[in-house]
Order: sequence, then structure tokens, then C-alpha cells
Amino acid sequence: MRWISIDPADKTGLVIWDKAVAVAFATLRPAGKREALAAKVDPARALALDVCFAQSAHILPVAGFGSPMQAWGYLVGRVDLVVVEESFGDSPKTIAQMGERRGYIESMCDERGVQFRTVNTSEWRKVCGDRLDKSWPAASKAAKQRSIDLVAEHCDGLVVTGDEGDAYWVGRAAMWLGLVKL
Repeated sequence: MRWISIDPADKTGLVIWDKAVAVAFATLRPAGKREALAAKVDPARALALDVCFAQSAHILPVAGFGSPMQAWGYLVGRVDLVVVEESFGDSPKTIAQMGERRGYIESMCDERGVQFRTVNTSEWRKVCGDRLDKSWPAASKAAKQRSIDLVAEHCDGLVVTGDEGDAYWVGRAAMWLGLVKL
């Protein structure tokens, strides 16, 4: 079974799983102006996907998504299950943006018959913390760094972004919570 765990943000972290193995780490981010123009898409809405394969640490940029719906359609169309971190932002603007991203993802899953699950931030941090005998700091930057450090520790020194690290632990927690049936 192929599935994705996601930490939705302006630069969205993703981990692509094959059963219980993380095969790729990725970031879906706003495309640069040159990337958008090269792909002949509107720079204001364009997104780019950078993928790092876990075994080779080779980064493959995949650009050319003209809209969030196109990007999420591409990703969701290749998996059986999507697990998304569910959290609350610290401002009305952040909450609205997170809701919009979740809406894109959930609607793409619904349209394609892909299972959709959520894991609350505090829930995945507690489950992972208990399993790893570690705790996640309350401060955002320190919490992201904890995710990065623990991915490096558990994935042979692999270097990931904070959002990719969170997406990895969202996935691990989903398995430990029984949300992913392998």
C-alpha cells in the first residue's frame, strides 16, 4: 500500500510511504517565478514539488503545477491513503490557509476514492514522544528541530526540513495509532 503523511503549511512537508517504509520526503512549495514561467503557469498560483528519495538523498525537483488543485490531484492520484496533521494556527489568516489546504487535499481524496485520515498535532507528538522516550518542546522552532534531529537519528542521518520531519512523525504516529492498516 502506498500512502502519504502530510504537514500542511506554506511549504508543505510530505512523506511518501510504501507500507511502513518511508521511501521519499518532499516539500510542496510556492514555485519561483522562473520555474512558473518555464512551466508556462501563473506565477501567483504555481507550486513546485522537491522530492528527496530516502535511499539516495537525491533531490528531484518537479515543477509545473498551475494550481493547488493540480498539485494535490497529482499527489493524491498515486496513493491509497492520505494522513494529514490537524492543528490550529495562531491567527485567523493561518487558520484560513490551513483550512484551504485541508479542503484541497480532502476534496481530491474524496474525488479519487482515497482514504483520508487526520492526526492532531498534540496527539502525534504524545504518541511519538512516548514511543521514543522523548518530548517535543512547545516552541515551534525547537519542535521542528526535534523532528529534524529524530528523523536523522532514525533514518541513517537523512537531512530533512522541519515540515518533512513533522510529516514523517505524523506518519509514524498514524501507524502506531492504528489509522494505517498495513
